[in-house]
Amino acid sequence: MDQMTGIEFHERLSMIPGGLASRVIFTTGGAYTPAAQEFLSRTTNPCVAKPFNVEALRNQIVKIATAVRNTTAI
Repeated sequence: MDQMTGIEFHERLSMIPGGLASRVIFTTGGAYTPAAQEFLSRTTNPCVAKPFNVEALRNQIVKIATAVRNTTAI
């Protein structure tokens, strides 16, 4: 992303009510800073390494979609 890092994106999204930040799936090619490593070690968001297996990414999407569906069900 040209305008901000994934961490900055997540932090800004965290400021918006509705829990959107919890729906972020991080992807990385493995070249990240010590700050990014620390962030990924403390966040509960999933991280899928590049090159990623499509099935692994799909599984993470399904997990998040299921959690969202279960929390918004009436």
